[in-house]
Amino acid sequence: MGLFGFIGDDVVYGESTEGDVESSVTGARAFFDRIIIADKMGNEIKSYAKENEYYCDVNVVGGTVEFVTAKKDGSSFVTGDS
Repeated sequence: MGLFGFIGDDVVYGESTEGDVESSVTGARAFFDRIIIADKMGNEIKSYAKENEYYCDVNVVGGTVEFVTAKKDGSSFVTGDS
């Protein structure tokens, strides 16, 4: 799990399975199965999740959640849209 930040009182975090980290010369990069926005009671308000899609480079900027999508190609990830 990764904590990305807050939008007001709501928390933005990601869930991933083990092994969803890719290491390179520039460092490790985490890939998440889901990005969740939840209220302070833990109730899910919104989530980003699609089958066979991963999310990386997640940032919370003001009231916006920004991320890059990726697909798995063997043991590597190929990034796509942001």
